[in-house]
Amino acid sequence: MEQLELRFELIAGDWEDLARWISSEQWPFHLRTQPTFDDVLEQAGRGNFASEEVRSFWVLQTPGPAAGFLRIFDIGDVTPLFDLRVRRSDRGQGVGTAALRWATSHVFETLHEANRFAGYTRHDNVAMRRVFERCGFTPEAHHREAWRTDSGELVDCVGYAILRREWEETVEASTPAASKCPDERAT
Repeated sequence: MEQLELRFELIAGDWEDLARWISSEQWPFHLRTQPTFDDVLEQAGRGNFASEEVRSFWVLQTPGPAAGFLRIFDIGDVTPLFDLRVRRSDRGQGVGTAALRWATSHVFETLHEANRFAGYTRHDNVAMRRVFERCGFTPEAHHREAWRTDSGELVDCVGYAILRREWEETVEASTPAASKCPDERAT
């Protein structure tokens, strides 16, 4: 698979663009599978996308339009959480995995009080569960009938998390050996 070139841009008040983007897609594994433009603007007005506890980012392809939306919330807690949405046409191409890896690094590099980074998904969202696993997250919880659907039905959800020390071990393991040893002649 070819390497994705993604960049992440903080969303700072352009709520109409976000409302258009979210309302133009279906989100089968979210509470509201087809939120309206006004629904998203209302959420923005309540601070759901930007506040002291929330940061939102566009997941942008180089070149190309926004492939996704990433929201990190509860950022003052020891366990920040996230919401990730990938545009239907970009699903299955590694965008979710790349975005979660970036989000994990962002959390642990900028939120020094964070010891864990976690997320939840419906039990039947197999693609997202694979993303969690590819990114080193461990399944920690299975909540029975805890996720409400548009129709009011309750379905199971699962929780995943990664610890700061696990992320640090992964970063260290991916560092080339030459860069770990400042003086290769010493060996």
